[in-house]
Amino acid sequence: MSDFDALVHHNRGRLYRLSRAYSDSPDAAADLHQEMLLQLWRAWPGFAGRAQASTWLYRVALNTAISQWRYRPVSTADYQDHEQASAEPGPDVASEQQQLLEAVNRALKTFNEVDRALVLLYLEQYSYAEMADVIGLTTNAVGVKLNRLKQRLSQMLEEGGQ
Repeated sequence: MSDFDALVHHNRGRLYRLSRAYSDSPDAAADLHQEMLLQLWRAWPGFAGRAQASTWLYRVALNTAISQWRYRPVSTADYQDHEQASAEPGPDVASEQQQLLEAVNRALKTFNEVDRALVLLYLEQYSYAEMADVIGLTTNAVGVKLNRLKQRLSQMLEEGGQ
């Protein structure tokens, strides 16, 4: 397995979550995931090792997601309804954790691109310094912004009955 393949394999969950957070439908998420992989492959020869490989990967994938999000066509599919339908109790009752993750994902869809990226980086357990590097803010600004976003997210979840 090449270094590139190993990096992508190790970060596949992050790429999936990022593509889902910046997509309006499951098909759009799959398309975005493929676009991220293509952009990562194209950028790989330019990776100079000035940042950790995982930070570099996230930055490229995030930039791809934001670019796609800004120029996306209006989707006829209603991703939120699809997510809610999949969370309805059936033979396998959805766990509280799964329901919470879906509620967080719905709430994140209301955030702007930078705020959504910060929350996703936080959930991926990146350090404040790594978040600052990816987003282009100071470490202090990341901390302040992230605290406000956590309060906002918590309030949204409480209002949503979570």
